[in-house]
Amino acid sequence: MKVSFNLDDVLFVSDEAIETEPELEFPLNRVFPEKLRKGSEELINELQKKGFTTTIYASSFKTPIYIDALFKHHNIYFDQVITSFNPEDEKTISLHVDCEEKPQGIENPDLKVFKISGPDSDWVKKVLDEAERVKNNGL
Repeated sequence: MKVSFNLDDVLFVSDEAIETEPELEFPLNRVFPEKLRKGSEELINELQKKGFTTTIYASSFKTPIYIDALFKHHNIYFDQVITSFNPEDEKTISLHVDCEEKPQGIENPDLKVFKISGPDSDWVKKVLDEAERVKNNGL
């Protein structure tokens, strides 16, 4: 089962109230200034251990190469990056984690969306639980 994540306001956060992973060392922090939500590495690694395929779905114009490199420096390795450069792959996503209930740009009628927004210290557990629920219920 494929679980995808939106970047902005889900994995990349700008809200000062949301805890973030440590900033990359100089000069990487200048090349990759995005702040990563705390728990992102733990969540992606745990999903992959449980057999889920992890994907970034970004409607922004960041290139897959940039996104891969950024996460690699945080020790996170996604199975796939879907952007505006390769949107046809979106139809294989089962669960999408986003800050909106109806994500823009995804044309998959069977897609289940799990909304994450604002500070939430239990977000990793909630996403893991939802992924298991969708997988077990065949939703």
